[in-house]
Amino acid sequence: MRFRPIIPIILLSACSLVAPGAMERLNAISPLEADPTDIQAILDLPDGIGVVKDGAVLRFSATRNDTGETVDGIFVLAETNDGGRVVYQIAPTDVPRLLALQDKVRAWKDTAPDKTKGSLSIDMAACLKDGGLADGSTFSVWLRTEADQDPFPLVYQSKATNLLEGLAKNRTCPS
Repeated sequence: MRFRPIIPIILLSACSLVAPGAMERLNAISPLEADPTDIQAILDLPDGIGVVKDGAVLRFSATRNDTGETVDGIFVLAETNDGGRVVYQIAPTDVPRLLALQDKVRAWKDTAPDKTKGSLSIDMAACLKDGGLADGSTFSVWLRTEADQDPFPLVYQSKATNLLEGLAKNRTCPS
């Protein structure tokens, strides 16, 4: 079975470099075995950039090619603050739904391991805050996939202007 984690938040960084070792860590994640309560995206954003309300989502999707069956679950991530960094995690009320999708795809894997493909991704919609962005601002993104591990960097100290390249001209954070 081919099941790959994908973290499109990296795409927000446009020209940013992925932190050393991040791809190896991402490839080691098993979306079928990951505990949804352990998955966290941790952002260190400069004052001028935010995330649109309900703009952080986790997507779990899979296809079983021999039957054409698909699953696609989208889960809005809840925002908390941890020492100045913004932490996004699946809401406790959504955990049972994600666990049910994992169980279904695990059963597909048991029945047809070579016919099942899927992905796990985290998407974030950035916005500009009032006051704009200071020159030289940077941002970092970390990921935690297990409760007992430290988060690992996906993007570290990248130019915040890289985030702006992909933004719509009028995407400002609501006041």
